[in-house]
Amino acid sequence: MEDWQPAFEQAGWKNAIIARDWPENDTTMSLEDARFSVVRYFASDIQNAYGPNVNDPRTGEIIESHIGWYHNVMRLLKTWYTIRPPPWAPRAPKRTG
Repeated sequence: MEDWQPAFEQAGWKNAIIARDWPENDTTMSLEDARFSVVRYFASDIQNAYGPNVNDPRTGEIIESHIGWYHNVMRLLKTWYTIRPPPWAPRAPKRTG
């Protein structure tokens, strides 16, 4: 479940991200609690995602974030890539002028 741990450890951070299921019946837990960063998946036809965060203005370090990932966001990204691929993409049209 935490396949990213070896990469973080090679970069010098042990246990950088610990993933846990949200306890359904624990009334002491709140999505508004700044101690917890949360990734939420929504089974929805909406093509979107969001990721507001709290960061340290001195360093830019992200202290806490809530990420919302809607099921069809990949369809949206594919559409964006097809219509306007990034300049670094191999199939990107060559821009002139």
